[in-house]
Amino acid sequence: MRKKIFYVSDSQLTNFCDHQILTFEGGAFELPYTIKPAAGSHNLESCDGCRTQKKNLISKIKKNSKNFPNCCEWHKKLPELQEFEISAFSGLEENIADKILYTYHHVLNHIENDDYFIDFTNYYEYVNESFGSFPNNYGSPFQIGNFQSFLIDLIESLKGKMNPDLISKAEIDRRLVKIINYVDDSFKPVDEIRNDYDFKFLLNIYDKWYKTFPFDLSYFQHLKERFSKTIPILKEQPIYNKYNGLSKIKMKSKEEFAIFLIDLTKRIITNINGLRLYETGKLSSVENIKLELILRNRELELNELKSLDSTDKKGYIKYLKFWFETEKKFIDEITPLLKKDIADINPLLSIPQVALKLIYEGVSVTRENCKDIISNYGHKSGDKLYNEYTYYSSTSNRKGNPEPPTKLKFQNKIKLFEGVIEVLKQDKKQRAIDELNIIKNNYNLMSQ
Repeated sequence: MRKKIFYVSDSQLTNFCDHQILTFEGGAFELPYTIKPAAGSHNLESCDGCRTQKKNLISKIKKNSKNFPNCCEWHKKLPELQEFEISAFSGLEENIADKILYTYHHVLNHIENDDYFIDFTNYYEYVNESFGSFPNNYGSPFQIGNFQSFLIDLIESLKGKMNPDLISKAEIDRRLVKIINYVDDSFKPVDEIRNDYDFKFLLNIYDKWYKTFPFDLSYFQHLKERFSKTIPILKEQPIYNKYNGLSKIKMKSKEEFAIFLIDLTKRIITNINGLRLYETGKLSSVENIKLELILRNRELELNELKSLDSTDKKGYIKYLKFWFETEKKFIDEITPLLKKDIADINPLLSIPQVALKLIYEGVSVTRENCKDIISNYGHKSGDKLYNEYTYYSSTSNRKGNPEPPTKLKFQNKIKLFEGVIEVLKQDKKQRAIDELNIIKNNYNLMSQ
């Protein structure tokens, strides 16, 4: 049974998309363990040459491992670990030679299959894991360097010497080179690998994208919470490894993640825009939208100036800038027509009704925009709209009794609310209906 002991070298609380998450760095200690050969006709039982090769490998590995753990500055520190016992690493030469030949046999037995490469990488991962691990700064697993080096030599020796049944010799050699390059890449130091696949780095990039994307714009506010709780740095589909029985979801590389964020930005701004809002009847208060677009576009420009040396932002910022420019143009073109449509649809709304309608729709009325808004409804007095809006913004003023609480005043207030409810969209009506019911109930109590 495998036993891993984890060592945490550093933990850090990181601000991420309006939340805080705890990240860890460290490594694990695990002893080497034996593995099974993959199925195939070429194996140690069927090949005299491989049995001889195994003896040679055992001799070389024994020679190369005689100084362990005093072989390098990292392994010299291993006795500091409570779990480390030198006896656990004695007599592993045959086990390591088996792993080299099992992997070599996998190449021989499966190189002509269509799925040869993914199958090899899965088996290679299975074998690599069997070497165990040491915590960070304690060196690479015992003899894994010799495993990789001897394996490459054996695969190199196959070039030009295999006689395939299903594919050409040239294709065999091309596949062998691809496998060799894959094994050779596994020699990369951990820091180099982390340079392409760095969890904290990708978190930081996503956080920058989240803070750059204009989620505070009314177009996108409904998406903000969803994307604040998403960490899309992993690839979508898990990959099952039949050799170790595990499914893994791989992390995106920096390049893959940059492309993902550009595509995500394009998808959002393609599906959410003024045209879609107009088609679904949700485009209102165009002056407010126009102001929002201008302010957020300027904010984006200022953010871009702050990050001129940050290449990771250039892709998606380009698309956002284009979206803002074309969106402002669309809103400018549709505003006169939309004002006419609103005036035609709502010619009978009084200014108090307009104020109530805007409150229930969640539209903000200010001194600056009140004149433009009221003109959409066929009226001229922006000041009156602002005063009515300010009065009815108070919940107690909306639900409270009229002054004085006469029968006629109550009836007028009920008609005011009923007229507003008729023109509200379905998803905006309930609060108005609830408040009207309170007014009617107070009226009935007074009339008793």
